[in-house]
Amino acid sequence: MKKTFLTLMVTLSLLTCSNSDDSSNLNEVGQGLIGEWYFDNPVIYGVATNNSFVFNSSGEVIYNNWSGDADYDFNSEVGSFSVDGDILTMIFPEGVELTFVQLVAFENDYKVYFQPVSGSQYEAYEGDYFREGYTGPYDYDIQVSGYSSSDQQYPLAITYYWDNESGNLETHTINSQTNTDINESYNVNAFDKIGFKYDVSGYEDSRVNSIYIKNLETETVIFNESIFEIENGQMFLFDISEGTYTIE
Repeated sequence: MKKTFLTLMVTLSLLTCSNSDDSSNLNEVGQGLIGEWYFDNPVIYGVATNNSFVFNSSGEVIYNNWSGDADYDFNSEVGSFSVDGDILTMIFPEGVELTFVQLVAFENDYKVYFQPVSGSQYEAYEGDYFREGYTGPYDYDIQVSGYSSSDQQYPLAITYYWDNESGNLETHTINSQTNTDINESYNVNAFDKIGFKYDVSGYEDSRVNSIYIKNLETETVIFNESIFEIENGQMFLFDISEGTYTIE
């Protein structure tokens, strides 16, 4: 749950927290937090009214809360933070001193989860947070359809491809049975590459001739074509940033 300090009326117990003027005193998790983290995906929701935390190498943390009056009009609270293992402690001393303790889990360099600590009295700023400059990954739906002259069921295997944070392709194969038409879909979490190839061994007259790809987070269709034929065993790979594809 995301909270506003001005409306929080609970006095929390204190945990010790050490300030540092040198980011070398922060562990790997602490170093990874340095920068600005938005409460909501900045690509979808923008930054004009997006609450955020700014973690500085000095051990200072700034909470920016949109006032609701106008774009870029924020209230700010300044506090300190420390990290022990993967446990983050933030203390905001203004008014009633507030201490927040939560577990930090990175999905990648640009996306982090804050999670409650088991048995703690403190309510974490729970959920997904996005570093300034975030561009992905996103969830995509890829739909593959085509035809065949076969009048009976035949085996269909589709291998889906997508890239991870390192740029390497990951795969997942789904085996099924189909009749005359090919009509399959799958969801992937990709950075910049999405693709597939299919196998209908013994029924090579089957063809995929339509591909539809949708960004499920932005609700945007990024590819929708039915003007080509992809043969059995050929690999289709779509480059999201370039808007181009290859068939090999």
